Amino acid sequence: MDSTQVRLQMMMQYIHENYKEKISLEDISNHGMVSKSTVLNLFRRYLNDTPIHYLLRYRLQEAAKLLVTTEKKIAVISECSGFDNV
Repeated sequence: MDSTQVRLQMMMQYIHENYKEKISLEDISNHGMVSKSTVLNLFRRYLNDTPIHYLLRYRLQEAAKLLVTTEKKIAVISECSGFDNV
């Protein structure tokens, strides 16, 4: 794996560990130690996605798991999954 892919992995891991918080493109780029445009290019090149869309899909995936595996209310699940509103 080259350093570019390692940086992408670091940014994806950052999203996975912090998806419950507010995350900006700048936060992701800072964690990968690259520019915002480089973040956009890496996600587009390797994942065919944008970083913010990747974050949104990850939040939805985590929320879906909670819907299936818990009895929590939707409002609580949306908050636990990093969404600002239901």
